Amino acid sequence: MKEQIEKGIWEPGLQIPVETDLAALYGVSRMTVRQAISRLVKNGYLVSRQGSGTFVTMRKFEINALKLVYPEIFGRYHKLLSITEEETFPQVANALNLGEGARVKKLYRLRYFQKVPAAIETAYFPVDLIPELDESELQNTLYEICEKNNISLLRASVTVRPVSISDRECEYLEIPKGSLGLLLTRVVYSDNDQPTLFLKNILGGDKCQLVFSS
Repeated sequence: MKEQIEKGIWEPGLQIPVETDLAALYGVSRMTVRQAISRLVKNGYLVSRQGSGTFVTMRKFEINALKLVYPEIFGRYHKLLSITEEETFPQVANALNLGEGARVKKLYRLRYFQKVPAAIETAYFPVDLIPELDESELQNTLYEICEKNNISLLRASVTVRPVSISDRECEYLEIPKGSLGLLLTRVVYSDNDQPTLFLKNILGGDKCQLVFSS
């Protein structure tokens, strides 16, 4: 089934056959089909809609990158909006491989390009990763903060997708309500391939451009 999707035989939005038909097609049990579908849903290839069926998702563009690099001329200033400690929710728990009810720190900041607000960063990490955060450090990037605390970040998985920016976020970014932008979601890994940071960056569409080369 994964091959059918990746080769484009099953196009985005297509409703896949029911379990009994798939079991007959591949010569396996319905249980095996159900488990395969569950894995494809978890990995973002399929989406299940109660009462409707299972469909091929609109695939998001994914890249592997450790850092988002901005030209030095833009500066590095971050304005702290809030920092809290809270109980994790499923998306963060799954990304960071944490158990139910685990506590995380949530860092909510505004990134400036020179003097212009350009991105909203939400960061989640285990409470014991950096027990004490110096407020003077919070203007820096999280990578710099981790380096200062002897935390080695080795790789990251990044997902990029377009979003409609909320009214509140538009106010922070000083852009018209209803604006579109990009959401960059990153899971950053440290030693032993341990997920360490879960980051979400929202960039105003008028202030960002992605350039890829091969």
